Amino acid sequence: MDRDRGERMNEKSATREAESEAALSRIPMEESWGFCASGDGPPAAGGVLRGFFWFDTANELLSFVSRHIAWLDLQPLHVDVEPVHARVQDALAPFLEGRGPVGLLPTALNHLLEGLTQIEWAGQLGVLSRDIGDTADGWEAAEGGMAAVVIVLVEPAGERLRAGPF
Repeated sequence: MDRDRGERMNEKSATREAESEAALSRIPMEESWGFCASGDGPPAAGGVLRGFFWFDTANELLSFVSRHIAWLDLQPLHVDVEPVHARVQDALAPFLEGRGPVGLLPTALNHLLEGLTQIEWAGQLGVLSRDIGDTADGWEAAEGGMAAVVIVLVEPAGERLRAGPF
C-alpha cells in the first residue's frame, strides 16, 4: 500500500470513528432517525456487539450508512471491504434518491454485509415507539424477540426517548 493511500485510509478511519462515537452517544428525540447494527463475525472473533446510531434526519442516517457501514464492524476478519462498499453504494442509490423507505435498509443491505455488519432495525424512533407500545412484549412482537437487546426509556417530561443496547 502506498503511503498516500495509507494516510487517506487513516483519515477515513478517524472520521468514521468520530462520527460513530457521536451517533452512538446521541440521546435521541422522538423525531430522531437511527439504526441498530450488530457485528456479524464469528463468535470466536469476539461475538456480537450491538449499537444504536442516532441522527437528526433520515438524510444524515443515509449519509452515514453510505460512507461507513461496510467498515463499521470491529471483528478482526480479513475481508476486502472495497468491493462490499461498492455494492452497498449501488443498493443505497434508491434510498439516497428518496425512493426507498429507511425501514427497508436491513432487507436491502444485510445480504451484502454478511460476515461484517447486520442492520437489525432502521427508522424513526417515534414511529418505533408507537408501533411497539411500552412493553417488552410489544417489542418482541414487533421485532421478533429483540427485547433482550433494547430498552426504551421515556424521561419524566415525556419529551425525550432514549434507547440503547445492554
